[in-house]
Amino acid sequence: FAEAIETTSLKLWGSDNAHTSEQGAYLAVCTMFATIFKTSSKQLGDNGIDKTEAEIIKEISDRVSLNIIGG
Repeated sequence: FAEAIETTSLKLWGSDNAHTSEQGAYLAVCTMFATIFKTSSKQLGDNGIDKTEAEIIKEISDRVSLNIIGG
């Protein structure tokens, strides 16, 4: 989440500021997928998230999970 907060304006928290938004939950899923399977989250669908936001989220999760330098 720190990487996404520092590099994007994605809204990762819900209106209560305690639970994740859809984008925040999707970031968590993409990061867990990339970490567990040691492969890019880009093969995942967008799960109803805006396609542009989904691509940004996947890029961030891969960069963090797979230690991709220069994203």
